[in-house]
Amino acid sequence: MRLVSPLLVLAWAGVIFFLSSLSNPPGTTGDEWQSNAAHITEYAVLGALLLWALRATRPASPLVALAIASWLVCVAYGISDEYHQSFVVNRDSDPMDVVFDTVGSAVAIVVLFTIVTNQDGKASQKCSAVRWPRKARRKARH
Repeated sequence: MRLVSPLLVLAWAGVIFFLSSLSNPPGTTGDEWQSNAAHITEYAVLGALLLWALRATRPASPLVALAIASWLVCVAYGISDEYHQSFVVNRDSDPMDVVFDTVGSAVAIVVLFTIVTNQDGKASQKCSAVRWPRKARRKARH
């Protein structure tokens, strides 16, 4: 898993780069909301994959730090993606796309963060159930 998750991040970043390189990407004939939804979805997947990859490769690091790092990488990649699009024929760079990228990645990272935190909490509750309650330990000592 330690190798697979970073490879998935790189593969997905490659898909985003490829789609940004197209002069007429799929779905460009639709409304503006479809483009915005595409940005949110693309970067939600990227954010979730990044957090998963960082957690797999750096399990001892605090989850909050990994979540923030994932989000910052997504923001930086969104900015570089828009810069890249400014050089593609029939495409332009739109700062609002970076906003949608940022929102999509933030939502996915927060959702994944919440899921992982809840799972870790349940795991620690199971472990603490094995220990005696504090009052019972005091009575056992006397």
